[in-house]
Amino acid sequence: MNVLSEYLKNFFVMIIIIFILIFAAFFFTLNVQVEGEMQNLILESQSEVESIRNVLESNILQLVKDSEIFGELVSYHNYLDESYIKDMTELFVDNVQLRKNYIQMRILDENGKEIVRVDRVNDIPISKTGNQLQDKSDRYYFKDIKGIANDEIYLSDLDLNVENGEIQVPFVPTLRSGKKIYMQDRVVGYLVLNYDIGELIDQIHRKNNSIYKSKIVVNDRGNFIFSNKAEDNWSFVFSEDSPSMSDKFPEIWSQINSHNRGYSEGDGWTVIYEKIDLDNLLVDNRIELSRNSKIKALYLIDYISEGHISILRDNIFRRNQKYLYIALSLGLIISAILANVFSRLSMYKKVINNSKTYDPLTGLYNRDMGLKRLAEKMSNVNKKKSILSISIIKMKNIKMINRKYGYSFGDDIIKELGKNILVTIESDDGDALRLSGNSFLVYMENVDYVKSKINMEIICEKINDQDISDKSLLKLQYGTKIIDGNNDQDIVEIIGSIEEEIKG
Repeated sequence: MNVLSEYLKNFFVMIIIIFILIFAAFFFTLNVQVEGEMQNLILESQSEVESIRNVLESNILQLVKDSEIFGELVSYHNYLDESYIKDMTELFVDNVQLRKNYIQMRILDENGKEIVRVDRVNDIPISKTGNQLQDKSDRYYFKDIKGIANDEIYLSDLDLNVENGEIQVPFVPTLRSGKKIYMQDRVVGYLVLNYDIGELIDQIHRKNNSIYKSKIVVNDRGNFIFSNKAEDNWSFVFSEDSPSMSDKFPEIWSQINSHNRGYSEGDGWTVIYEKIDLDNLLVDNRIELSRNSKIKALYLIDYISEGHISILRDNIFRRNQKYLYIALSLGLIISAILANVFSRLSMYKKVINNSKTYDPLTGLYNRDMGLKRLAEKMSNVNKKKSILSISIIKMKNIKMINRKYGYSFGDDIIKELGKNILVTIESDDGDALRLSGNSFLVYMENVDYVKSKINMEIICEKINDQDISDKSLLKLQYGTKIIDGNNDQDIVEIIGSIEEEIKG
């Protein structure tokens, strides 16, 4: 393998390793950031739902306390006469103007007919008279109020305001309170206050501006009051079969329905929630809520879905994308540097390993490895009962060549001799080693003495092709010995006998 291919191999290996490490580190960091952002979202949601809960509880308490106050004021009379209606109308006009959240203050007679009513219209209190007064006897809250105990406060569903049998458009989210009116220890009518929750719903809508979570408000039955899906909001007002939290998110509903506040996780969702338990809230404030009340609790929920988390992850990814590109660019540079270092180390290692096996000048086996391979060949010959020719060929005048033409030229002559040896014996399944500075040992299996001498002569002739003025300096000497399966000499003895032959 050449230097370039070795470098490219190392370069691509380094790129794969470094890129894997970069991507692993990047996505680990990404996950850490997502977890951190999730914790921030949860803390933010806890703060927001607690703030909304406080405001909503404050509004509900205000409505209930006003019901107690107005309940006493409207009962401080003896008859439901014209004077009473005039006084109550003036009282309601003043308070509708003063209390911005009230859209209606009404007194119903025993049969559910309005006898006093003041509406807020464009922030102006408007009293209703005559045919403008409506019959509310068929409304669920009137039927419920009739059944409450004497001193209890009634709360309706948090639903939509209805006028003349039609839901008011645009929707007006309304919570109603009710209390019995007594005169001379007898129930003569009912106080009904309509409280506009729309401003609070708008506040929730304004806070619902995060792309990473959704706000949901449901009542104690799981009916949707506020959510991201407009078709679900207030759907329970129009149909008893409307989808509820328990239908759409049964696992979440099961988690939050049994706790007052908290944070829960499931398969692909996280919720942060607060429960407004009206029974506990009013008992803590020494107010008795009627069992007939429709609303028992409200749940304020921040919902984080798998889709929200995906958006969060995508945004964090885009925010960190440039750092990934920088890291990948540095990875390419580092890969190139490391590839160069490892290639050099690899080539150096190969040179070191080759130097233990091969002669660095000729590429033939060095003495130690060559003699080891020769010993293996001789053992093989003994087993097969075959023959092995062993020859030693020497460059007699190498010292004179070095002195006359230089050591570099002498090395070229030695290299060319080694090349000629390999080319000549290649077809005879032979091999060679550099025995010393100017001598080579050649061995060929199943080659007899005659064939071996022919090969040696060919080598001697080829060396004469060298471009040298004094051809006499290119004289070679060689000696050959044939061993067979009956050989009892070791390598040293064989080499010694061949060298004696050359000298003789």
